[in-house]
Amino acid sequence: MNVCVIGLGRIGLPIALVVAKRGHNVVGVDTNTEVVRALTMRRPLFQEPHLRETLRSVGAKFRATADLEEGTSSSEVVLVCVGTRRYADRKPDLRVVKRIISRLGEFNLKGKLIVFKTTLPVGATREFASQLGKGTGLKCDNEFYVAFCPERIVEGRAIEEIENLPKIIGAIGPKSLKAAVRFYKTIGGTLVPVHSVEAAEIVKLIDNAYRITRFAFANEVALLAEANGLNAYELISAANRDYPRNDIPFPSCGVGGYCLTKDPWYLEQAFVKISAARGFHSIWLYARKVNDHMINSTADRIESVLADHGVAIERSQVAICGIAYKANVDDIRDSHGLFLAEELRRRGARVKVWDPLVKEELAGDLAIYREPYPVFRKADAVMFTVNHRKFHLSQREMWRLVRSMRTRIIFDGAGVSPRIRASEVTIVRTGVAETTQATRQK
Repeated sequence: MNVCVIGLGRIGLPIALVVAKRGHNVVGVDTNTEVVRALTMRRPLFQEPHLRETLRSVGAKFRATADLEEGTSSSEVVLVCVGTRRYADRKPDLRVVKRIISRLGEFNLKGKLIVFKTTLPVGATREFASQLGKGTGLKCDNEFYVAFCPERIVEGRAIEEIENLPKIIGAIGPKSLKAAVRFYKTIGGTLVPVHSVEAAEIVKLIDNAYRITRFAFANEVALLAEANGLNAYELISAANRDYPRNDIPFPSCGVGGYCLTKDPWYLEQAFVKISAARGFHSIWLYARKVNDHMINSTADRIESVLADHGVAIERSQVAICGIAYKANVDDIRDSHGLFLAEELRRRGARVKVWDPLVKEELAGDLAIYREPYPVFRKADAVMFTVNHRKFHLSQREMWRLVRSMRTRIIFDGAGVSPRIRASEVTIVRTGVAETTQATRQK
């Protein structure tokens, strides 16, 4: 088949390459000419395991263009993979998708299958299908076909998961479902048809709403442990051990990321009337607020421990280790590390960042370093926000960095467990009330 993939970002590009790897002829479309130019030279602009190798191996099966009409004209299948955002009031911002729908409505879509991979609020796919029908004058599910098949991959395993994860498929009608199933049989993974596009939209949203609810539970346990002189890691480990009904994750100093931040609010749009009728919000909205609260809670704790060491926050220098939203990726979209850095700066701290994966230009005016020494040097506190593999330093390397600090305080908000003797530093962990006091060398 000839396939067009609209949007060549962290979701669209891996999808395009896997589809090409499966033998289809793929044209990727992106309005960013820098992206198109880089992909033409076989150089992706972000990191993802096996992405570069796959890009080179598919050869002429994949090409990139900025011309939407060129990309769709000869394609039988069109996959819409552009990102969506939120407005300031948290409501879905679908402007990019709407512009694409407007353009597609100008083209001849007869016989084509349009698949939305983009995360959408409930009901949006059906509305877009109606708009395409009005724009083209064609009848949906008869002369052209529309389906929603959400992408459920995680960064760091994109190529593998696109091929192997189950595919949720919802369609406008039986002919659209048949066309979508026929295409996805060629990609890999179990096919899971559901009875409507709305069902598929909700499946995608509850995936991430469930995850942030689990993480919020762990973070509530962390706050409870801190307030009662306990250790959340001990509590959760004991609760989980050999008990088949528990799978509680460990806490963290925050839960960020593009999807985990946005999707609960999208799902909440479908829950508004229920919330209003019963007088309280959904559990996933409360969970999102719990995880957002961890930023202020963590900043409060940093400020308090600094004060215990005689350092005012407005005269402090704080090192943030990790502004990617999770371990071992370079994506800072809606990163809790970035939000924490901004909150500490708002309180007057000078902030430097060590993240060996993130490009400097992505984080605005924050000072980003690929190496740790300039960040640790003269720092009053060091905060680990994610558990990058490159943060697992030897005890000797860690001691060299700690010696360069002005005030030896390390906050572990991600389970990094830095290798350093308790006598050499004060270590504070998210969810652990006790701090390991050290000789204070300033």
